[in-house]
Amino acid sequence: MTMLRRKIQLVCKDYDVEFRNGYSGRGMHNKECIGIVTDHKEAMIIIAEVIKELHCDLDDTDSCQPFNNVVDAILDFKTDSMGRDQIFYWEDLKPLTDEEQSLYKHYMELDNANPNDIDE
Repeated sequence: MTMLRRKIQLVCKDYDVEFRNGYSGRGMHNKECIGIVTDHKEAMIIIAEVIKELHCDLDDTDSCQPFNNVVDAILDFKTDSMGRDQIFYWEDLKPLTDEEQSLYKHYMELDNANPNDIDE
């Protein structure tokens, strides 16, 4: 976990986000951890950048770009307020067709279903 903690600290530095070493949150009873001080959107960006960097560090191949492109697409969201909640949405991701929804529903009813096994 040292590598993860260090990577979070380095990415925070790159994004000029405050990294806190030794944070104790509510109900932690003086136990300490690391934390970052930012808004939700920036926190997601920091988390995604850490995932992308760790993926590349741990992957023996030079195939980081397709993975990084997917992470970047996930981060390209907008939000609207819905009272107490927010909806996160992706303008570039079109709705599933009826056929895709039906296939997904049927597949998820099977034992040990994994939605990643559904062909596009």
